[in-house]
Amino acid sequence: MIHLTKPAVSIALPALLCLFLLAAAPALALELQVGTVTPFDPNPITVISSQPGTLTITAVSGVRKLENPVTDLPVEAGETGLTWQGLTFGGEPVAGGPVTLEATVVHADGSTETAAVKVQIRKPRVVVVSVLPSAQAWYPDKNNKLKIDVTLSRQGHFFMELASAGKPDEVLWRCQGDNNTREPSSVLWNGRLNGGKTCPAGEYILTAYSRAVPDIRQTHSLTILEAPLPEPEFTVSSAFLPEDLTDDAAVWEALMAPVVVGIGGEGKGLHILRSKTSRGDDAGTVNCRTVGLVIREICEDGWVLVGAWRQKDGAYVEGYIKRENLTVVRPNTHYGVLLDKKNQTITVYEEGKPIGTAQVSTGLVREGYSQADSRSGVYLVGTRMSSFRREGYCYDYPLRIDGANLIHQIGYRTVDGVPNFTDQIAELGQKASHGCIRVDMRVTEENGGINAWWIWTHLERNTKIIVTEDDGTPHYPLGTYAP
Repeated sequence: MIHLTKPAVSIALPALLCLFLLAAAPALALELQVGTVTPFDPNPITVISSQPGTLTITAVSGVRKLENPVTDLPVEAGETGLTWQGLTFGGEPVAGGPVTLEATVVHADGSTETAAVKVQIRKPRVVVVSVLPSAQAWYPDKNNKLKIDVTLSRQGHFFMELASAGKPDEVLWRCQGDNNTREPSSVLWNGRLNGGKTCPAGEYILTAYSRAVPDIRQTHSLTILEAPLPEPEFTVSSAFLPEDLTDDAAVWEALMAPVVVGIGGEGKGLHILRSKTSRGDDAGTVNCRTVGLVIREICEDGWVLVGAWRQKDGAYVEGYIKRENLTVVRPNTHYGVLLDKKNQTITVYEEGKPIGTAQVSTGLVREGYSQADSRSGVYLVGTRMSSFRREGYCYDYPLRIDGANLIHQIGYRTVDGVPNFTDQIAELGQKASHGCIRVDMRVTEENGGINAWWIWTHLERNTKIIVTEDDGTPHYPLGTYAP
């Protein structure tokens, strides 16, 4: 019996030992090596895998979706080198602070290796993030210079060039500038090429880039006209939107209709008098240049009866302004914007078609904020501004449309070094602001990529924005649209 049992024991021990070793063996290890990350730089990432498989690296920072360094990339066993620019899915530089990179390799047998590392985000490199002319088609005129906004990721030196669309490598005009403030830069171009010749009619490409990172370039098409466009007619207004907001063609026609505004700089008050003879008796005040007016009657004595949603409380009022204080502006023809106060959404149209809709929060009138309403009416995009703080929140990407009322990103507080948007994300889809239009910062398939960063880097000056009434009625008269 002993002779029989010894072989059995000698066979069983190795099997048990093998099982023990398998059970005690550590899980497959993955190594992820990343230094500090500077947005817009090709930041190196090293992945060391024990076996071949498919690699995905995700970047996580709060609720904002960041661009994946890599997705479903086949890798061999050993070391794989990658780079990541440190951007969101919308191309926005990741805010400073910690970001977690999580790597997963899926092997052929279904097993996985994982690794995570927390990295620090530094200030972005100086790059141009947008170049936006105030008109898509323009006639060189010594009395009407073209304003071109150049926006950088941070302060620095930039170059701008013009080339024919047919010969993009042949530079016809070049300028340079320093952005030494937190505000985007504006260049005024008189239409002269290098050497002083007036730019001939044709199709052109504007290109802007920074001295620090010249390989990252932003472009914009520009049409130079043979003759100036006819002056828009100064006429009595009709409905500024069609009744059916689902009719894209009709909405686009309304968005392209000229706008009557007050002559003067942004923020300058335009006084609407209750009568032609009343001095100092204002029916209300609106801001010049960006706020559209209803033209109710054009009088033979040089006065115009106008209507407007006044700055004080958003109420619609009517009164008189001298014709000499008004001008008609053609909207920029690239984009148009419809802000629906009833549904708290902002929809961007491009060349006649809606391309995306984002959630917003408009002004909430409440105790202590009696003038907080986001006023209905028609507006033109004005100056890009720098970030600001209010009541403990930071607001990025502001665009002026109406004096102190801006379009900007929802606010955030910094928690553990990371922007935290939780408070104001919860308020999207409802009135909540002090009068500004707060726009969602998230990028989703549902919103077509439209968020506050996209709006700040894409909407040119004089882009027309129509804001409907609270009940969604679009029939108030404004602009010169006639169905």
